[in-house]
Amino acid sequence: MRYSTIWSSPYKNQIILVKSTLEQNNISCRIVSDDTLRNHFPPGMLVQVPQEQRDRALRILRENDFLKEEDRVSAVLQARFWVYLLLALLFIILAAIVINRTMAPG
Repeated sequence: MRYSTIWSSPYKNQIILVKSTLEQNNISCRIVSDDTLRNHFPPGMLVQVPQEQRDRALRILRENDFLKEEDRVSAVLQARFWVYLLLALLFIILAAIVINRTMAPG
């Protein structure tokens, strides 16, 4: 079964509220620890639902004011994209410096 992330938060109380709201509406969900960027940011937790229940779960969260007009998950994913892009650029710069120093005559 494929799962889709619909909520992310470092606060356990928010995760519990979202999970209980979904379960009251007969939507199964799971909580996954988000350790991807633990060294750089506070660790968070993700609420995931089966892919086929994603749209209904997002609708329920919007109706209960957990989500505003913009999708919270897309904002989280967009932030991760920029972090990974920055890390990739730093790696390229460091690689260029190392190559330049090893190729320099002398």
